[in-house]
Amino acid sequence: MKRILEIAGDLRFAFWLILISGAVMWIGSIYSSIHYSFINSMNGVPLIGWYMSKGMENISITWWIPAMFFVFLLLGINTLACTLNRMTVLVPRRKIMGTKRILVLISPSVIHILFMAMLAGHFLSFTAVTQQKIPVAEGDKIFINGIGEITVLSIKNEFFPDSSLM
Repeated sequence: MKRILEIAGDLRFAFWLILISGAVMWIGSIYSSIHYSFINSMNGVPLIGWYMSKGMENISITWWIPAMFFVFLLLGINTLACTLNRMTVLVPRRKIMGTKRILVLISPSVIHILFMAMLAGHFLSFTAVTQQKIPVAEGDKIFINGIGEITVLSIKNEFFPDSSLM
């Protein structure tokens, strides 16, 4: 098990995975710019549903999407293995090093774990959540699950000056 963690958490492996992910994302950006309206049709729908209905029919355009997720999965495994390797070395030494030093040394691992949790949440919302766009006009009544019926009282466009960051 220790040998598997060492291989999976190797920084050289991470380096090559980062290079490969950059190449796949660059290729994906080229495909996305060439086939913008097709790729844009995935906005607002769960990725898996879109890929099964439209992406599989156009695999010559969308092949890079599963490749990208596979490389990201490998990067996640690499990060987790690297974090576990680091923790298995630091935790037994916690009494020797002292609280302040161990907290400093363990903070990158905590940051990696939190980053992985954030990415998992983003992946879940990207693959499982459906967004819906509803056209509205003043006086319309709209039913929203979990909230109930809402009446649109007014619609106001707000414009910011050119010097604003908004």
